[in-house]
Amino acid sequence: MAKLPSKDEANLDSLFAGNPKAQTLVQWSPFVVVVDDGQRLGVYDPRFYRKGQSFLYEFMCLRKPAQALEVMLPAPA
Repeated sequence: MAKLPSKDEANLDSLFAGNPKAQTLVQWSPFVVVVDDGQRLGVYDPRFYRKGQSFLYEFMCLRKPAQALEVMLPAPA
């Protein structure tokens, strides 16, 4: 059995506004796990959690990963 941490205190308003499917998932599922790791905000149904991920989820990116930003920055002089 896996322990799945959930950020239940996260504000999901921006997720619901940007991804209406997320609100449908929250309403449909008897319970969801909330992900808020600073790079993405989302929800998933843990009943479909296998091999480290769930196939029933809705997320939105909050910012680009640092790796992607490094590619866009000029090389130091």
